[in-house]
Amino acid sequence: MKKLLITVVFFITIATYSQQKKEWILINDSEDRTFYIRKRTDDSAWFKTSYKNDKIKERDDSGNDVAVRNSLVLFKFECTNLMMGVLSSLKYDKDGNVITSNNVNELFLQMEYVIPDTNGEFIFEYFCDNN
Repeated sequence: MKKLLITVVFFITIATYSQQKKEWILINDSEDRTFYIRKRTDDSAWFKTSYKNDKIKERDDSGNDVAVRNSLVLFKFECTNLMMGVLSSLKYDKDGNVITSNNVNELFLQMEYVIPDTNGEFIFEYFCDNN
């Protein structure tokens, strides 16, 4: 009976720990947007941006400008080379409908140098400083 209890506690602990690793972590909250991160691998992570107004627009498949409320971008990082690239990106409207989506095969990913004083540099530094 004691072994069974220890086994159950062990699996509950593992399940809780693995769920915590998959949570979105708030990294910045500003007047117009909120940034979150969810680590994927040792060299990649999802970044979510939630926009608080309708200022950011994206053209949908019908050619209409639609307000973006959330975007998800999967970045790959080369911290030692100061480079990053986009593996996947999705933009959503206020109802959660996908406005645009793009995916790149990792074999064809074009890594680019991080541009100073941009959101890309902020994302890069956050990932590489906390990895």
